[in-house]
Amino acid sequence: MYEKELATFRKRIAELNSGATVNESASGKPFPQVDFTLEPGAGEEFTVEKGAPLFKDGGPQISELAPQLNGLRGIRIAPREGGSLHFTLAQPAQILLGYQASGSGENSVLDSATEQWNLLLLNAVTAPKVPAMAVWAKVLPAGENEIDLGKGAYVVLGFIPADLHVMPHVNFTSANAGGGPPNLDWLFE
Repeated sequence: MYEKELATFRKRIAELNSGATVNESASGKPFPQVDFTLEPGAGEEFTVEKGAPLFKDGGPQISELAPQLNGLRGIRIAPREGGSLHFTLAQPAQILLGYQASGSGENSVLDSATEQWNLLLLNAVTAPKVPAMAVWAKVLPAGENEIDLGKGAYVVLGFIPADLHVMPHVNFTSANAGGGPPNLDWLFE
């Protein structure tokens, strides 16, 4: 486990040291939205913005948000109910999933080694009395899709073009708004 974290750490440090120019992911411009149609079922559509409830049952409202996510159309669920989300994508897309780490140390369905999920943005969404959400992405084909992540504290924050390159990074705005230091776990995950 520690060797895997060390390898990831070395890769992330190399990315930071590469001197790459700022791209769409770090510029603060909103990501382009891929259109989707949500089928009736477990989730409900919402606009990702400050003040919007994170979950279908209401609950905490978004207090801070990475600027790249602002205005996207997302899907929220009731965290204790879970369920399958059925949707149709207009084109191949990356699903952006906001996920609260449990801290239990267990591998979740978002384990990048087994599920082709990529960590994109840490501290992307914050809300009162809940841990900050990280954004994970996975490429999905155009057409009908179904995803079931079980019961948990997650929210679909939108769909972006499959070919949009997003460099993993930390949203320091949300981290600093909470008054504490930024969470740098992305260097090891």
